[in-house]
Amino acid sequence: MELHRSAFPDKHTEIHDIVADDELVACRCTVSATHTGKYFDADPTGKPVIVREMMFNRVREGRLCETWAMTDGLGFYEQITGLPAPPGVDNLG
Repeated sequence: MELHRSAFPDKHTEIHDIVADDELVACRCTVSATHTGKYFDADPTGKPVIVREMMFNRVREGRLCETWAMTDGLGFYEQITGLPAPPGVDNLG
C-alpha cells in the first residue's frame, strides 16, 4: 500500500454507485491520480492516470472482512508505461 501511495500521492476516488444487500456491498468507481513516484518498474511520468474499478465487499459486525475487486489493469499499465501490458497483467492498479 505504501508503494501505491508514494507513486500516486494525489489519488482521488469518485464513487458512482453503491448497492448493499445484507453483508454484501458493491461499488463502482473511478480512481484518478498523477504518477509522480516509481511504481514497481515504472519510473514516474508526471502524467494523470484514470482507472475504473468495481468491487464487492463483505462487511460483518461493522468490519470489512472480504473484498473482491476488478480493476482495469491493462489500461492502468499502458497509462503508466506507454506500452501494451505483457501477458499475465490483467487486474492491478
